[in-house]
Amino acid sequence: GFQLQLDNWKLEAFNEDDVYARYNDVYYTRDADGMNGLGDMIADGQNNTAFPPKIDRARVQNDVSFDLMSIGDTQVYDGSSVQMYFLDRQGNRVSGYVNSDCVFVEVIDPDQDEDQYRRERIDAYWDGGQNLPFGPYASTDFGCDMDPVQTHPVNVLLGNVNIFNDEPTPPERVNDLDQGQGWAKVYVLNPRSGHWAAVDLLETGVATGDFVSVICIDLTSVYSECTPTLDVLPGDTIVAVYQDPSNHSDSAWISIKVGIGGGATPPSQLSTTMFVDADGNEVTSYTDADLVYVKVIDPSHAGDTILANAVEIDGVKYDLTPLAGGDPDEFITDGLDLELTAGEEIIAVYTDPMDPNDTSDDKITIIASELSVTRFYAGPSPFSDTTTFGYVGSGIASEMSVEVRDASGHVVWSQELANVTGIVWDGTDESGVPLANGAYIYIITATDGTHTFGPGKNTRGAKGWVFIDR
Repeated sequence: GFQLQLDNWKLEAFNEDDVYARYNDVYYTRDADGMNGLGDMIADGQNNTAFPPKIDRARVQNDVSFDLMSIGDTQVYDGSSVQMYFLDRQGNRVSGYVNSDCVFVEVIDPDQDEDQYRRERIDAYWDGGQNLPFGPYASTDFGCDMDPVQTHPVNVLLGNVNIFNDEPTPPERVNDLDQGQGWAKVYVLNPRSGHWAAVDLLETGVATGDFVSVICIDLTSVYSECTPTLDVLPGDTIVAVYQDPSNHSDSAWISIKVGIGGGATPPSQLSTTMFVDADGNEVTSYTDADLVYVKVIDPSHAGDTILANAVEIDGVKYDLTPLAGGDPDEFITDGLDLELTAGEEIIAVYTDPMDPNDTSDDKITIIASELSVTRFYAGPSPFSDTTTFGYVGSGIASEMSVEVRDASGHVVWSQELANVTGIVWDGTDESGVPLANGAYIYIITATDGTHTFGPGKNTRGAKGWVFIDR
């Protein structure tokens, strides 16, 4: 058999393309003309009959095999959700800006992670291939004294002023489409002012598929009167646009509002307060012997070294310092000895030192440090409505379980709860169907994680009878 091995071919393929491979059991033309070109040979003036070498005749009729491979594609906007976000200076995703903020953009597009060993870059401008992107063109250079605004050549909704003046093609080449690489495909735009900025995206790490912009785009001038900005006013809408460079059908648009008033903390930078352990892990209760720790997440203070008197508990204020090993916006108090009492609740309130309107709080219950059970009970018994399985003693069970059986020993109902002193039963089975009147066996177990009480633990009443009488 004659074998033809095609090795290391390079095909120009884009996301969503399919690559088709087919094999025919045939005789190929063996002369120089038949083998010439391996795909670009012109035979008898025809260029569509000889790919790859020209077939001379069939060896085995209808002996054909084939395979199909699809080029991977991920859509930043898939029709229901969009993997594109606005960021603040610290890289946190935001849902609003104030006019003194700086705009950054994040795009998650795994199919642009084309090299598993390098961080990659997505260029902001059209590469000259495929169709022109739906994007702005800089027909007016940014400057301190700009000429009157001109109508945009594609769409009057898009801006004409590139604030960084960094487009690859000068404005005089605007009609030369072979050189028209000044058309932006990744950009941030203020539709009201017509100011826009193209943004290159850099991968956050090797093989992440997560790309972010690294250049600050100012909303307004905070340095001088002649600074490249989007020239926003409070209430403006900022738009960010992304077009996949290898698949122009993968396009995403997002928008964000610039706050009116300018002084408040943007919604995405508001604080969160929680009770935690010494390592910063959230807890749902403390025992009366525990130290209390309060953690606050406040993106507007990321990187600060101390937030003085920011947390208040029962009228006393405490400082916050950065959480060791945590994110830059995570802060924690020292361990607080508050002389806790089992059964009480405490509330911690955080107030942003720079924005009194930004407050958050958390509430937690104090439980006994050690569970002690003298005896268990089920009461009332007999009962017609509900009965409670509980215990006489001190402390709160971190886990308490009850199992109810009929007289023959079959389990008809069971329940397990956390941090309780009793479990209520309404006389129904596992499906909620009322059980017949009569006697039922109950078995109770309670533990605090260290001390366990129940049958076989010398605890009275851990196993007994309860009666339904409706």
